[in-house]
Amino acid sequence: QTLQSALQSGKLQFNFHGQKWSDVLKWFADQAGLSLVMDSEPPGPFTYVDEKEFTPTEAIDLLNSVLLSKNYTLIRRDKMLHLADTSDGIPYDVVQQIEVDELAERGRFEIVTVAFPLGTRPVATVVEEVTPLVGKHGQVTPMSAAKKLLVTETAGRLQAINVLIASIPEPKKVVPKPKPDPPKPVFATYPA
Repeated sequence: QTLQSALQSGKLQFNFHGQKWSDVLKWFADQAGLSLVMDSEPPGPFTYVDEKEFTPTEAIDLLNSVLLSKNYTLIRRDKMLHLADTSDGIPYDVVQQIEVDELAERGRFEIVTVAFPLGTRPVATVVEEVTPLVGKHGQVTPMSAAKKLLVTETAGRLQAINVLIASIPEPKKVVPKPKPDPPKPVFATYPA
C-alpha cells in the first residue's frame, strides 16, 4: 500500500523488517498527524508484517502491545504522542484523563486516567475490589470527598474496572420513619 492511499483511507499497514524503533515511531506519528516526543529508544529492532489495515487507534494499540514488554509505552495526549520509558514508572502527569464513555475510543493497551463516579458505594470497598485489577504501571487514587476513584491503567483494564464498580451494589438509603403525631389531649366536658 502506498503512503498516499494509506492517508486517503485513514488506515495503516505494517510492513517492517528489523527497523529501528525511532524510524517506526516517527513514521507512525506522521501518519497519525501527531507530534512525537521521544527521549530514548526501545532496545532492539521492530519487525512486524501484516496485510490487515489498522486505524491509528488500532495501530497505537499494536505498538503498545509490543512496547509494554520492553518497558515503554506510547501515551497520546491531544496532538502529542509521548514515548515513555516505564522502567521507573509511568509519567502520570503526561497521561490524559478521559471520561468513562471515551474508553471505547482507546486501544486496549493505551494508558489513560479515568475518574469513576462511585455514587453511594463505600470508597474503601471499591478500592479493595479494584486494586487487584491494576497492574504494575497502574495507579489508584481514592477521592473520598468527591465520591470518585481516579485510576490510571490501560483502557482494556479500565473497561473491566468500570464493569466491576458497576457490579458493586450501592447501599440502600434508610429513610427514617416519620414520628407519629403526639396524642391530642382529651378534655372532659361537664354539663352546666
